[in-house]
Amino acid sequence: MKKKSGLMTILLLTVVVLWVSACSNAASPAGASASSNGNDEVKALIDERCSVCHSASQVYRAHYDEARWSDVIDTMIERGAVVSEEEKARMIEWLLTQP
Repeated sequence: MKKKSGLMTILLLTVVVLWVSACSNAASPAGASASSNGNDEVKALIDERCSVCHSASQVYRAHYDEARWSDVIDTMIERGAVVSEEEKARMIEWLLTQP
């Protein structure tokens, strides 16, 4: 009986440790790094696609609203930029969050 009780204690402690670990990861900066990785991906996309014709810093200095960014990116696509609709949407979303 004592052996079974010890196994139950170990099992319970394992469950508690895993639960606490999962909760900590969700609230920690590491949990936020997933979104910063997404941000890094969009920035890299802008760097790659926009710097073919001009400095990417030109993009980062501009502060447009959603409609204006859409127009600007459409113009760049007409001039030869290779940007899918999904990429365009991600770029605009990211650009709107920049200070």
